[in-house]
Amino acid sequence: MTNSTFAHAGTLRRRTFAHLRVRFVPARPRRTAQQKQTDPPEQPAWNFATAPTRASQRRSWRQRKGTGEWADSETAKSSRSQKMRKVIGALCLLTASICAEAGTCEESFQAIGDARNGLLFTGQVRLPGLRAASALGQLQQLALDGGYEVGGELIRGNAGELSFLQTSNHPAVVVRATASDVGQVSLAMKLAAGQTVKEEAVRTEFCSMLGKLKTGPEGEAIASAARAKTHTDQFIDVKAEKLSADVGGDVKKTLAPVASIGRFSKFLIGTGPSATSKDYEDAFAPIRAKYIGRNYRIDGQIYTVSQDRITGEMQLAYLVTKTRGLLGIRQESSYNDLNFAVTCVLAADQAKLFATLNDGNWIKLMGTVTAIYPGSMKLADCRQAP
Repeated sequence: MTNSTFAHAGTLRRRTFAHLRVRFVPARPRRTAQQKQTDPPEQPAWNFATAPTRASQRRSWRQRKGTGEWADSETAKSSRSQKMRKVIGALCLLTASICAEAGTCEESFQAIGDARNGLLFTGQVRLPGLRAASALGQLQQLALDGGYEVGGELIRGNAGELSFLQTSNHPAVVVRATASDVGQVSLAMKLAAGQTVKEEAVRTEFCSMLGKLKTGPEGEAIASAARAKTHTDQFIDVKAEKLSADVGGDVKKTLAPVASIGRFSKFLIGTGPSATSKDYEDAFAPIRAKYIGRNYRIDGQIYTVSQDRITGEMQLAYLVTKTRGLLGIRQESSYNDLNFAVTCVLAADQAKLFATLNDGNWIKLMGTVTAIYPGSMKLADCRQAP
């Protein structure tokens, strides 16, 4: 999907639905009193007071045992069991057939939701023998070939995710890829309200990408070459306060257009439109795509050290107050919460390191961004950096 594919994305269009064939279901007619008299009696509600107990059911079983009634019931039960096994067998064959047919991207592709709210497009394939790391690495190369900006890659255990963006639109269009070691690879794209694109164009783009994935050594080589270009698997060296300033500034710049909605009219007449939570969510999506999965080697001073009493999670927050003036005088630590926060959750094998840390200590940690919010970012699996 080249940049021209979404040429109309981000433009708000008014559409009429007169050309759609709408099927109406007629309302059920009311029944007359004479018709209601001929209706079968309604089943009484379940009454726990009169319901048969297990003891009464066992007595009934003993009374029928050895009689013709018992034999007849057992024969009927056996017949029903055989019929049920046949039905279940048929359903299993039907399910297997459907799953087999849904193996192609074209058949799995879906456009979900109402176009006025922004559609969600999904497509997937299953390629046995394709590892998650290989699939995501190959998709990085395919994204570069398609003119996308490759975002963060997050691989944990036997599954992972990758995002790539088309920044020529506002807000940027984000494609999210997920993959697992069983060979399941999927692509998803959620448009913002007002963005439009032809469904066939997305289907062609998704299925073209997924159709080019390779298994085995060939795919591994493509993935390795792609990461050498994107550097998604490398650690970025940065000071804690600089990371806070850079990411926090990027967040403010990205959300500024949404925050300014209705500001001028409110200044003039005291009222006007306001941005909704969905507006902020759509605008913030590219930030998540850009930073989640990034690896950082952070050097700085500790603001607070804490441990969750329930989960035992060991967490520390960096001191990210800014320095000002020619002398580089730093703000007091009490101003830390006014800046974009950077926190690290230590890996389980770092308990000994955690026991030595106190507020105000210096520490250099390596970790991966797993969550980001308008006012903070969180790194996980943090370990002491060499």
